[in-house]
Amino acid sequence: MNSTSQLIRMFTRQFLLFLLSSTTFSFLFAQQSLPERVDLFLDCDACDQGYIKQEFASVNYVRAQQDAMVHLLVTRQGTAGGGATYELQFIGKHEYEGMNSQLFYSATPNDSPDIVRKGLLKMIQIGLLPYMARNGLKDEVTISITAPKDVPVNVTNDHDPWGHWIFQINANGNMDLESLRKKYAVRTGLEADHVTDQWRVRFRAYSNYNRTEIEGDGETFVSERRNQGSWGSFAYSLGDHLSVGGGGSFFQDSYQNIDYHFSVAPAIEYNFFPYQEVMRRELTLAYRLKGLYQDYALPTIYERSAEWLAQQELMLELRLRQPWGQVFTGLEGSHYFNDPSRFRASVNANVDLRVFKGLNFRVSGNVRLIHDQISLAAGESSLEDLLLQQRQLATDYEMGLYAGLSYTFGSMYNNIVNTRL
Repeated sequence: MNSTSQLIRMFTRQFLLFLLSSTTFSFLFAQQSLPERVDLFLDCDACDQGYIKQEFASVNYVRAQQDAMVHLLVTRQGTAGGGATYELQFIGKHEYEGMNSQLFYSATPNDSPDIVRKGLLKMIQIGLLPYMARNGLKDEVTISITAPKDVPVNVTNDHDPWGHWIFQINANGNMDLESLRKKYAVRTGLEADHVTDQWRVRFRAYSNYNRTEIEGDGETFVSERRNQGSWGSFAYSLGDHLSVGGGGSFFQDSYQNIDYHFSVAPAIEYNFFPYQEVMRRELTLAYRLKGLYQDYALPTIYERSAEWLAQQELMLELRLRQPWGQVFTGLEGSHYFNDPSRFRASVNANVDLRVFKGLNFRVSGNVRLIHDQISLAAGESSLEDLLLQQRQLATDYEMGLYAGLSYTFGSMYNNIVNTRL
C-alpha cells in the first residue's frame, strides 16, 4: 500500500513538472513568435483579385473592412485616349489609424489586362511596405530597383509629335439567329481626344445599322433602324472649380423621325470641390444654352416638317467614392423657350453602401418626366411598328428601379484562390 502511495505521489509530481515546463515553453515561444501579417481589405472592383491573392501571399486578405489593419480603396477613372488612371488609397485602421498614403497607376489603351494587373500589383506591394515594415515583416521584404537604360537625363513630355491628340477608329458587328427570328447589327465610329491641364476637347462620329427579321403566319416582318451622326465638345479650365466650353452635334435617326438635326451649345460648369479630387468626390453644376434645327422624315404631331428651336439645360451631379461605398446621383432639367410646357426632368441614382460588417446595400434607379417629344410622327403606330420598335412611342414618363441586400458571414480571412470544378 505504501509503495502504491509513493508511486502515485511520484507520478503526480512528474505530471505537475511537465505542465509547468510546457507552460513555460509555450510562453517563451509566444514571446519569440513570428511577426503578425498585415490584415488587408482589398476594395477594388476593377482588380483581378484572384491574381493578386495568388501572387502576393505576404498579407492576410479579410472579407470585411472592419477586420482590416489596412483598407485599400482602388478607384478607376477612364482617360481620354481609352486608357485609365487608378488611385490607390491606403487607409490605416486600428493600430495603424492615421497612417494613410496615396499612389497612382496609369494604364495606356495598348496595355493588355495582364500588364494592368501586374502594374497594379506592384503599386499595391509598394504601398504596403511601410505597414509591413512597422509590423515586423521587414526581413521578408526584398527591394530591387532597376535603372532604365539609354534614357536621357532630362526627359519631358513637351516634345509630343501628336500634340496630346489621341485617335481611335472602331468597327464591330454581331448577329443573333433563331429559326423564326434573326437580328443583325453593324457599328462604326471615330474618336478624337485632346486633353491637357487647361483643355479637354472631344469629337465622336458614329454610324449604326440594326436589322430584325421575324417570321410568322407565312410572312416575314422586317425592321431596319439607322442612326448616324457626330458630336464634339470642348472645355477650358478657369481654375480649380470653374470651366467654360461648349459643343455641337449633327445626327440622323429613323427611330426618332429625324432626317437631320444640327445644334450648337455654349456651356459653363462649376465644381464645388477642387478638380484634383475628382477620383474621390465631385459635385458639379452645369448650364447649357442650346440652339438647334431639326428636319423631320414625317410631319410631327405638332404639324411640323422642320423647325428652329432654343433650349436650356441645367444639370447637378454628385459622385462619391469613399471607403464606406460609392454614390452617384444626378438631377437634370431642360425646356424649350418657345413653349416651356415642353420640358424634361430626370433623377438618376446609383448607391452601393457598406452598412456594417458583412452587410451591403445596393440601390439604383431613374425617373424621367417626359413632355418634350416634339419629333413624334403624326398618325397611329401600326402593330408592326410596336412589335419591331421601328418608331418612338409617346410617353409621359420612364422609370426603373433595382434594390438588393447581401450579407456575408463566416471566416474573416479570404486568402485562398481555388478555381477547381
